[in-house]
Amino acid sequence: MVKTKLSGVNQNKYYASLLKDAYCGECGETFSMLQFQYFSYVISNFENEFTSQFYLIAQDDLEHHSMLGECIVKLGGDPTFISSKNIALNGNDFEYVKGIKQMILQGIEIKEKTIINYKILIAKIAEKEIKNILEIILTDEQKHKEILENMLKKYENN
Repeated sequence: MVKTKLSGVNQNKYYASLLKDAYCGECGETFSMLQFQYFSYVISNFENEFTSQFYLIAQDDLEHHSMLGECIVKLGGDPTFISSKNIALNGNDFEYVKGIKQMILQGIEIKEKTIINYKILIAKIAEKEIKNILEIILTDEQKHKEILENMLKKYENN
């Protein structure tokens, strides 16, 4: 697990609250990790290449989840599985699609929303160390979107 280095950061409940949505809000890392893991499970017997891509994205999102959870704690917050709006993640929040194309399209949509959310977060947070962590995650999310777009092209060409 990555240890998030926030040596010079003071507690800041406002920043912790902002990070809660990236951690466990709509299209947050908890949601994304579980959604992509579900996709990998459903197609595991059929499409090994797509299965492994969904799995790897889920693993990256787990890493982001850990980084954000550590940040929230260091900022004086509590990394519960509830958004800053006090909305708990539940099984009805997920897409249980079974078709590969629908999964890829859903994944692209999730990543597009996630990218927008990270750009907004980066604009709202002045603390450089936290911004650096968010920029690392944003870069990963942009790569995920590109991977999914390439998967869609490959799927449509077969």
